[in-house]
Amino acid sequence: MKQLLPTLALAVVLAGCRGEAVGPETGSLATPTTLEPSPPTALTQNTPLAEETAVTIESPTLAPAATGAADSTSVPVALPIYLSTELKDVRTEESFRISELTGAGNYVLVETMAVWCTTCLRQQRQIQAFEEDGPEDVVSVALDIDINETTELLISHTERNGFDWLYAIAPPDLSRAIGEDFGQQFLNPPNAPMLLVRPDNSIVPLPFGVKEAADLAAFVTANRLP
Repeated sequence: MKQLLPTLALAVVLAGCRGEAVGPETGSLATPTTLEPSPPTALTQNTPLAEETAVTIESPTLAPAATGAADSTSVPVALPIYLSTELKDVRTEESFRISELTGAGNYVLVETMAVWCTTCLRQQRQIQAFEEDGPEDVVSVALDIDINETTELLISHTERNGFDWLYAIAPPDLSRAIGEDFGQQFLNPPNAPMLLVRPDNSIVPLPFGVKEAADLAAFVTANRLP
């Protein structure tokens, strides 16, 4: 029995050592820690939820355009075909382009018309009155967009009414381009559709309906380039 006592004592000591928790750095017994929740912070109307940070996006810096010989490699902006197409004045048989007229510094009043259109005739009489007293840098062009009308018919129309400005038969693709860019109403002659093409080839549509000579003059004046 006495021999067993030391053995039992050693076993108790070893068992006690297994049940002890040792701190990570000191080797002392760890003491359980109770975590208390932090009291909530009251938010007022003036307390921002988060600080906003402004982000500045810088525009890319473009290198200056090359000058001199490099300019010859630049790609020119293509003009719409109703400005660049070669047309023929039915009265004189001389060829012209609207872009050539504007290139000379002129404003060009373009009317899309047909011989059968009585509204067009009324509008052309107002253009005639405008031409008599209008500014010299305004050129009038009448484009016949009816594919069934001939050069001879258009010549007869101008001679019968004494119209002496530029008249031409519009090719179908030219008429189609006008309709695509400005709307199909510009291909309906009874609307008395007209466009003002300025020297920089920008285009301003006129209101539909017959425009008096004074209205044409006022419209050109109001839409002159600065």
